[in-house]
Amino acid sequence: DDFFDLGGHSLLATRVVARIRAATDLTVPLRTLFVHRTAEAFALAVEDLLLAEIEALTDEDAGRLLAAESAPRRNGTT
Repeated sequence: DDFFDLGGHSLLATRVVARIRAATDLTVPLRTLFVHRTAEAFALAVEDLLLAEIEALTDEDAGRLLAAESAPRRNGTT
């Protein structure tokens, strides 16, 4: 179903991309939701953005991210 046909609007679209950025640190252009208007199409577009960001990582950057991810959390869990 189309995001805008279901009652979505530009303010809500802004919230969607802001939440994705907060959760993943991935910048999704607002235009992406206007072009890819169904949940499936939008998810595939976001996946493409994530894959492009991963592919652009240097080995050093990837190593730092993996090390940070596997480090113990402040509350003592892993």
